[in-house]
Formats: sequence, structure tokens, C-alpha cells
Amino acid sequence: MQHWIFAAVALVACSDKSATSNQGPSSAPPPVSAANYPDWAAAVVPPYPNATVAIPVNTNMYQLQTTDEVPVVLDWYKAHSHATWTNEATSATTWHGAAGSVTINISRNDYNGPNEQAKKIKTMISLDR
Repeated sequence: MQHWIFAAVALVACSDKSATSNQGPSSAPPPVSAANYPDWAAAVVPPYPNATVAIPVNTNMYQLQTTDEVPVVLDWYKAHSHATWTNEATSATTWHGAAGSVTINISRNDYNGPNEQAKKIKTMISLDR
């Protein structure tokens, strides 16, 4: 269920807010600050600096999305946290880091729907407690 919520939030966050706006060629959204980054997450790792979306899902989950590839994100988290890392047995692009009571989940965004902006998100990150 956690992955379903993760995907649903990702699609909502990347939805096109104005289908009628006349904007030039779309590009990746600019990085956002990790607004409302929870203290429990900050105690383990700072917010990922190149996040394009940062969402407090609920009091126990915080999600970030980025156009960076999984290896780049994973290397950054390994350098900035004291987590013990494992990768999912069925996927070379899904990683979990355990740091105390916080779990850092990093996975490739496999979205392949019609929303071009959502397709630009390469990596999903969630911090859970």
C-alpha cells in the first residue's frame, strides 16, 4: 500500500494545473525548497537539494521528487546520512536506508502515462518514520 500512496501522490504533484496555458517548450521544474521538512527527518538527513517537488504527505511521511537519476540521489544520501542501505531484491533501482526510526526510500519513477511533466521526474524519495 505504501508504494500505491507514493505513486498517487507523485501523480497528483505532477499533474498539469493549466492545460490551456500557452507556455513555451516544457522543461524540468526548478528546484524547490523543502518547505515544512519535518524535524524527525532533519535529525537524520538534510533535505535533498535538487528536489523539484517536496510534499509532507502526513505526519509520518515526507516525499521528494527529482529529475536526478537514482545513482546520483543514492550517492548523495549515502554521503549525508548514517543509514544502513539495502536494495530491493527484485529491483536494482529501489533502495532503502535505515537510520534509527527513519527509513529513506529511493526508487526510480516508472511513470509512463500522458503527463509529460511527470515523466521528467526520474527519482522518488520518501522518508518515513
